[in-house]
Amino acid sequence: MRRYHYILTLQLPTRTGVALQTWSSTADVPPGMGRQAVYKDLLRQCTAGDPEWARGNVLFWSLEPDDLAPADVPTAPVAPADTSLTDRLPRQRG
Repeated sequence: MRRYHYILTLQLPTRTGVALQTWSSTADVPPGMGRQAVYKDLLRQCTAGDPEWARGNVLFWSLEPDDLAPADVPTAPVAPADTSLTDRLPRQRG
């Protein structure tokens, strides 16, 4: 299994406008499971406590591996502590 981070934002029409709901967490996904199957499963899980959200409009959906860098990929060297991005930006006048 591989752990993924997901964000799901739904919009639901109401009598007075719209309601928004965002879910964000991690999910352990078995090998071979497709993105659509993961989406449907997470949508079902997220809306289980309030089933009316299952008919909401999807405003945002993201599914990314939770690890920031796989173990076999070298990471970029860390910049020295005394270097600052603001030291390299042009100064603003005014």
